[in-house]
Amino acid sequence: YINKKDSKAIVHCHSKHALILSCFGKRIPSFHYMVAVAGGEDIKCAKYATYGTSELSKNIIKALRGRNACLIGNHGQVSFSNSLSKAFELAQEVEYLSEQYLGCLRTGKPKILSKSQMTKVLLKVKNYKQDWKKVDNIDKILVTSDCDVMLNIAKKEGVDCINRPSHLAEDSSSMESVILDSFEQIQQRDIKFKYLILL
Repeated sequence: YINKKDSKAIVHCHSKHALILSCFGKRIPSFHYMVAVAGGEDIKCAKYATYGTSELSKNIIKALRGRNACLIGNHGQVSFSNSLSKAFELAQEVEYLSEQYLGCLRTGKPKILSKSQMTKVLLKVKNYKQDWKKVDNIDKILVTSDCDVMLNIAKKEGVDCINRPSHLAEDSSSMESVILDSFEQIQQRDIKFKYLILL
């Protein structure tokens, strides 16, 4: 808290995929633009030190420079924010990104977004989760996603949501089946909307 003046909440956990990456001392590079939600062009991994020591604290603070989350070598992860719910959401996102990155590594070497590409994302991410508030009729928005984190964010804003099975995107060569499944659920629930957001 002394070093992160703007933070009012900390979430530290040993989530499965973040922990696995941390045991290799691996940072999460900009393989996906959502890495920017942690505040930088990558999510760094703090060097290992014995838990509960000032040495570990110093290592974590170093990895958090300009960022709100990091992995902790051979340990887990930590996230900061101005509220407990936001810090928890960020920790969930770090875990989700860790899982995705590990999946990419099993497939091969993922394409990494350039510094200039991430700079553009970092400018936009400041308004992350605020975009749908700009729409004049929020009750006319419907969000469909296979990501629990995104659905939770939308629900907190009072937006209608549909949980999309993740296998649809994996099995489809296009978004056609995703959209058809979403509209089938819309008809069943008789949801009225003007804007459909696919996340």
